[in-house]
Amino acid sequence: MKGDNQIEEGKKLLQKGEIESALKHFQLAMDANPVNHLAIYYVALSHLKLDKIPMALIEFDRALELSPNNVMYLSDRAVTKLRLKDEQGSMSDLNKCVELDPKYSYRYSLRAFIRNGFGDIEGAIADYKIAIELDPEDPIAINNLGMCEEAQGYKSSAQRRFEQADKLSGLAPKKDEHTIPLKSEKREIKEEKPTYWNTIRSVFTDNNQRSEFLRFTGNLLKGKSKQ
Repeated sequence: MKGDNQIEEGKKLLQKGEIESALKHFQLAMDANPVNHLAIYYVALSHLKLDKIPMALIEFDRALELSPNNVMYLSDRAVTKLRLKDEQGSMSDLNKCVELDPKYSYRYSLRAFIRNGFGDIEGAIADYKIAIELDPEDPIAINNLGMCEEAQGYKSSAQRRFEQADKLSGLAPKKDEHTIPLKSEKREIKEEKPTYWNTIRSVFTDNNQRSEFLRFTGNLLKGKSKQ
């Protein structure tokens, strides 16, 4: 498709964190072919990474007009809507993602994250459980499920989740360390999300589900507090 070379160059720059330079390539690809929905998507994604949230939403809408059932576009538009405090719009996009791609654990983790954010803890628990059934070795989903269960008073179950998540992420104590993480330490992890995500990021394998979820939460956290 016309403009694909520009898209590939832009993606390389995006991976290096050179967002402004990447955006120029994506815009050239979009100018070369105004109906290239992939080029439009990457323009939108670049705007999102640059915190140009309203512009990102406009371009995600355009990309989805051309490719309405693209779950990647829908999930990133969900992030954008959430950054604009449109929780219901974000949830609507994620519901469609789950409908279109019901076997992809990351979609349920996204929806659980949002449900928990506006108080639907039981709904979040249900979605995290599905996510874990689909990917039993996802420490983020397991840890977050533990936090939700703790909030509902299921302390024993929550503690087991925390221990499992710590083991999977490499945070578990060594055999010669007898101290058990306190509940307050778990709360500290929850409050200090950027530090926790960076720690988790360092032990991930090259897995699309986890990298997408990290990107999602990274964008969300960036929107809540500048680092």
